[in-house]
Amino acid sequence: MRVMVCQLPDPAAAWVDAWSALAAAAGRDRPDLVVLPELAFCPWLPAADRFDPAVWAAAVAAQASWLVRLAELAPAAVLTTRLAERSGRRVNEAVLWSDGQLRRLHEKVCLPAEPGYHETAWFTPGDAAPAVLPVGPTLAGVAICSELWLFERSRALGQAGARLLLTPRATTTGWNERWLVAGRAAAMGSGAYSVSANRAGGGGDFGGQGWIISPSGEVLAVTGADRPFVTAGLDLTAGGPAYPSYATAEFDRRAGRPAAGCCSYSCSVGRISISLTATCRGRVTM
Repeated sequence: MRVMVCQLPDPAAAWVDAWSALAAAAGRDRPDLVVLPELAFCPWLPAADRFDPAVWAAAVAAQASWLVRLAELAPAAVLTTRLAERSGRRVNEAVLWSDGQLRRLHEKVCLPAEPGYHETAWFTPGDAAPAVLPVGPTLAGVAICSELWLFERSRALGQAGARLLLTPRATTTGWNERWLVAGRAAAMGSGAYSVSANRAGGGGDFGGQGWIISPSGEVLAVTGADRPFVTAGLDLTAGGPAYPSYATAEFDRRAGRPAAGCCSYSCSVGRISISLTATCRGRVTM
């Protein structure tokens, strides 16, 4: 499967030229999937610390005029997020365009509330459990930006069969190295390819650096100012968590599942309780 990631500027800055270049690159590289940044088609509203109905309405109208142009990247499927209202709630939701249809996937759960990222002022968090979805020949899970740091969520997606972990982002230059670490950790923990796109430049000093990371944590491709679009062919037979067996045991223990190849022992000494879990490589008797 061929996957393209990108870094795109704020819509107010050189957006038309960037979109034309992206469409040309997609036509040349023929990806099966293109991942765009978070809220790719509107200004970064959470830079403001108070909700403004007029600004919201203008942004929704602006993104609508661009969402219909996702067909320009066909035959690739395209993933991004958009502003939406659901039963009176304003949400940031992931959407997948494929074969002429735009499908709702997932409402962002983890909303920052800090300078430049006043997301709780603009959105209501979603509450859905992690879920996988078919994307072309494989299954994928979505982690919108800050959700990437919820590593057990990524692991749950991997356990549910996801081979792609898709992360549209809007993150700053100063955190580029730490975000790449998070992407590698999420890939290794989920056993899936971590695939991410980011906004670049603009008033929010967005850091670019889209990436494609293998399930073993190897960085396969990264975007930059001189290379804003990258495409890689992914081996979908690769996968499975890349962390050690004792980490598997710990995750299973937290989930209340018996871990294969592990044994547990509990005892009390006075008012102190002791619980041990060990990875077993042979027969154990007590």
